Amino acid sequence: MEASANRNHKNNLVFIVDDEALLCEIADALLTSEGFNTRRFLVPEEALAAFKDSPVKPALLVTDFVMGSMNGIDLIEHCKALSPELKTVLLSGTVGESTLRQYATQPDAFLPKPYQINTFLRVVHDALNS
Repeated sequence: MEASANRNHKNNLVFIVDDEALLCEIADALLTSEGFNTRRFLVPEEALAAFKDSPVKPALLVTDFVMGSMNGIDLIEHCKALSPELKTVLLSGTVGESTLRQYATQPDAFLPKPYQINTFLRVVHDALNS
């Protein structure tokens, strides 16, 4: 099943947003190894500007929750306003799903940090297939 999921989403553009450079690089390496095209951002405002300017919208946004002036839910909300079909995965090492319930906008998937590689890849594929 995973092999067919990989083929279905090969070459999809994924934006990865995390203010921790190493975690951003790890997610990037995992997704590029699966055949995804990726763009990495350490600053959510830069990701949003790139999203607005991108002629080809990403199929998936993978974002951290806590990132300074804009959190991951805010970024998801802004991006989905521009591209409602966007799929999203929210990562967090600081909050759980119960905290996220207070927000009107919800990610397609939530994954607590630290995460296992196989779990991350499964969550990404599941989000794209939802």
